[in-house]
Amino acid sequence: MNKLSILMNGILNTYDNEYFVIIGKNGEGKSQLLLDVIKTVSASDLHFKNLISVSTSAFDRFPLNVRSPKKYEPMTYTYVGVRGGSSSNVLSLMSSVSTGFISKYVSSPKDLHRFSMVLEEIGFSTNFEYVYKLIVNPGNLYRQNMLIEDDYYIVDGDKRIRLDCNEEEFEEIMHFLQYVKGICDKNNNFRLSVNPMSDYLKDNNSMGNIDFFHYIFKMITLGIVKLIDLRMEKYSKGVISLRRASSGEQCILLSLLGIAANITDNSIILIDEPEISLHPEWQQRYINLLMNTFEGFYNCKFIIATHSPLVISNLKSSNCYILTMADSEIINAKDYNNRSSDYQLAELFEFPGFQNEYILRTAINLFAKIRANKSFDKDDEKTLSRLSGFKYNLEKTDPNYDLINALENMKVVYG
Repeated sequence: MNKLSILMNGILNTYDNEYFVIIGKNGEGKSQLLLDVIKTVSASDLHFKNLISVSTSAFDRFPLNVRSPKKYEPMTYTYVGVRGGSSSNVLSLMSSVSTGFISKYVSSPKDLHRFSMVLEEIGFSTNFEYVYKLIVNPGNLYRQNMLIEDDYYIVDGDKRIRLDCNEEEFEEIMHFLQYVKGICDKNNNFRLSVNPMSDYLKDNNSMGNIDFFHYIFKMITLGIVKLIDLRMEKYSKGVISLRRASSGEQCILLSLLGIAANITDNSIILIDEPEISLHPEWQQRYINLLMNTFEGFYNCKFIIATHSPLVISNLKSSNCYILTMADSEIINAKDYNNRSSDYQLAELFEFPGFQNEYILRTAINLFAKIRANKSFDKDDEKTLSRLSGFKYNLEKTDPNYDLINALENMKVVYG
């Protein structure tokens, strides 16, 4: 059975929320496996109706768009990442998350508490502020041909943008743009303050409870408005620009908010190397953040490709699994959670590194036992066999290499 079949069988086994962590060396096919999941789910009649791909790397291989061939219940696909934007990586990711948030606000505002859970969990207030730039001049908006029904354009220099709207919507867009122009600063920027825990939305002039997210979403889609910053309140530092936050804060915040903006019941969430730019503390907390934030959803499968032993160490005993690319098998995470990084590196990643403390401790304990008993029992032989397997991934200059050799010699004497 190939790796895709093994993974899909695991995914379809229950309707519980589950977490599958894929590990393997570079070139063993982790990214390709994620792509194969997208192709399989989007083309099948499985009950999953929503796919979300998440990456904070500029080099991920996720598709920007997926066209589902399903006729009756087409699948929704969302890419949350830095590719596909014309701005810097962080601005592209901010824009991706912002668009998802606005879409959620328009379609399902009751789900916005997920944003608050993410923000509170990582030390941010639920108040934040979007900073947008108005790209075109509202004075350039006109109806090009009065003889053609619903033919409206925005003209800005040599650029012409067709508006897919009727006459009533045209008037509303016109009114919206005139309103926005009135609250813009000298650089054509305007601010929008938001708290997901309330329905209160206000512009920078505190004009009141004005809900125009619907038009913001439409303007972003048309390229008339673009996001240039996201300002957030961090409890320990006060208000900060996310553009100037640490790369780790940007990655953890925007990736989790991106999921919160798009997740529904029956979703598959694919996350490629979430540890990029994350401090070890956040790598270790990442799985718990996912579990705590999205536990209220039903039948969601999180598939995470990682090189980080710290991500694996916090997997729970139930509903968490590890797929090793080398062995093509899914194993329960219960034997690997709450273990040291050196343990994970040796036992799972097959890359123990120099002077691995887990190997050293195991070898010394065995050495002391054999020296005292002058014999090997079955457990001792099993431990020595495991240690001998580690030798192939150790440098010959590593003290652990010599220690394992010594144990093998003791086996000859006392075996």
